[in-house]
Amino acid sequence: MKTRIEQSVFGLIDRLNLLNGGKNIFYGQPSEDSSLLGDYVASFLVSHSPELIEYLSDAESQELEGFIRQVIDYSTKGVLDTLLHLNQYVDVDDQFLCALNDLYEDFVRAVFGKLQTDRTIDPHWLTVRVMEHQLRLRSLLGSVDELRIFPDELEYLEPVPCSDYSAELQLHILGIRPDELLEPVLDLGCGEQANLVIYLRQLGIKAYGLDRINRNQLHVCQASWFKVKLHANQWGTVISHLSFTNHFRRHHLKVNGQHAAYARKYMEVLGSLKPKGSFFYTPDLPLVEQFLSPDLYSVTRMPVETESSKQLPMGIKAVRVTRV
Repeated sequence: MKTRIEQSVFGLIDRLNLLNGGKNIFYGQPSEDSSLLGDYVASFLVSHSPELIEYLSDAESQELEGFIRQVIDYSTKGVLDTLLHLNQYVDVDDQFLCALNDLYEDFVRAVFGKLQTDRTIDPHWLTVRVMEHQLRLRSLLGSVDELRIFPDELEYLEPVPCSDYSAELQLHILGIRPDELLEPVLDLGCGEQANLVIYLRQLGIKAYGLDRINRNQLHVCQASWFKVKLHANQWGTVISHLSFTNHFRRHHLKVNGQHAAYARKYMEVLGSLKPKGSFFYTPDLPLVEQFLSPDLYSVTRMPVETESSKQLPMGIKAVRVTRV
């Protein structure tokens, strides 16, 4: 159970993510009075310094190390969640995640170490540390292609549209009747609300979700689909509405896209199906589907009704690939 000061620190991180979620880190230049972390961090540390100093002095070394590690990991996760809310197509690799984690480790350990050593907080020292952290963060995020679509001159950003479609609409678009689903069911890229997973489970269907963002929904694994191995004969049905194949298509068009990795994952999904199991998805992947052996898979394509899905790209199809 977290102590009061531990809860306060994690609450600060949540408020910072909320405060900075719509701000453009590439706007202007970090300064003493305009930093995404800025006065908020300084004010918190100054007002809570007696409690923090007492905690840092009294905590056992193993307990303290565990807390610091949690703060670093929670901060890193918060930044990644914020990026995904800004643009669902943000794609980062392990090297980026390690660099982001290292950045926050340097900052958190420097601040806590200063409190332990000096038993006080110097606002000027903190301001310098915040600005250094901000510049390093800006440099790191500048390596993410999907963030460079936002103009530098905009102080506040409008997220790239990403809709959480109702379960009923998803089923309608994909031509799925719940009573015909072979269990268990995996919603690949289920969205943070996991609408389809919840709906199917309410019908008594064993459904699970996988997504990079999860708002504490049960039966949902929070991870990149590249990080989760799908085993042979594991799933009766896999569903992915405007998710996996949507990202696949985008990477196919990118100069430095991971189209080969997506192709391998696509085949892994098909290999995870039980006999007679199906992979339902939209948009379609004609360049991939044409190579599927008819001896192994049957492919059914359906036009997406424009009236029922006005927010969808024009001309796409819903696809059902069934293991023979």
